[in-house]
Amino acid sequence: MDKELQTPSIRKLATTGVGHFGEAGEEGGQDPLFRVVAGHSMVHAVEQATVLMCAVHKISDLAMAETDHLPTLLTAVHYLSGMTKALAQDVNHGLMVERRVEYDRSGWRMPGERPCVAWATKGIHSSPGRSG
Repeated sequence: MDKELQTPSIRKLATTGVGHFGEAGEEGGQDPLFRVVAGHSMVHAVEQATVLMCAVHKISDLAMAETDHLPTLLTAVHYLSGMTKALAQDVNHGLMVERRVEYDRSGWRMPGERPCVAWATKGIHSSPGRSG
């Protein structure tokens, strides 16, 4: 089978809007404060995650030396690392969704996947002879 069909090109993929961070403002709130916007290039999302992680690394180094400004620096590290986590979470979800779509179209299996497992539209695994 052609390798290009098996490996989705990240350049063609977009963010899904799943990645998020920040707690809701009210007690018991479900919606996060910040969320990745769907539709942006995954290449751009990965580049931005890299830039954010570089900033987190530099600020954490600075925080070890500048103890006078530790609370401010730790707050910055917390929010920047949260943004990075959201981007990584979103890119990962987008890649997994794309793999499922490609699997459904071509019938190829991902490494380690059993031949009898099929991916249902609601994310439920089913085997021949079983409903679900």
